[in-house]
Amino acid sequence: TGLPVSSSALLVKLPVSFERNLLLGRLNYDRHTSDSLTLASSYLKEAINMNPSDVSAHRLYAAVLLDLNQTSESAKQAAIINRLVTGRP
Repeated sequence: TGLPVSSSALLVKLPVSFERNLLLGRLNYDRHTSDSLTLASSYLKEAINMNPSDVSAHRLYAAVLLDLNQTSESAKQAAIINRLVTGRP
């Protein structure tokens, strides 16, 4: 658990970017606590705002929302993923 914590501490000091937020979202999702899922949601939402066509960010965000029991929001992400994958934005 030390490496993810130290990695997160380093990442939050970097300038905000899509990649930074995606990594922070992944690290917080992997911790899988209520607080870390909420943090993951925030980072991923911001990452998606920066790059709305990234399927991996939408997939992770949908998983986080599902784990936070936000099923309707997770379903919306699933619909976006489907449109992105099929080329129908």
